[in-house]
Amino acid sequence: MNTHNLNLDLDKVRGAGHVVPVSATDRLGTTLAVSVTDGGAPCPLAGCSVSLVARLASGAAVSVPCSVDGSTATVTLDEAILAGLPASPAYLTVQKDGATYSTSRFTIKTMEGVPR
Repeated sequence: MNTHNLNLDLDKVRGAGHVVPVSATDRLGTTLAVSVTDGGAPCPLAGCSVSLVARLASGAAVSVPCSVDGSTATVTLDEAILAGLPASPAYLTVQKDGATYSTSRFTIKTMEGVPR
């Protein structure tokens, strides 16, 4: 399984501009392990609901729940999701106590593969 490690910040300045290359033909998907910071300091995610938000080729937004451990959010994008992400802007949302925050943006770029 492919794993990409990212650092994204809630201030939307630090960590912006990452490009994550993925392949829709990866049968086990691609895992993103994201260290979330707030102003450069680790952001404790205990008690938070964290999701990856991206835009599909159809224009529809997709939200995928993440697991959290300390200040790291982890999500695995399966083959079905990756097939719909040609070059998609993405970010994480962090929800806690009725408030929602988002991280800096990055791009998920699906590399073309040979059709099966």
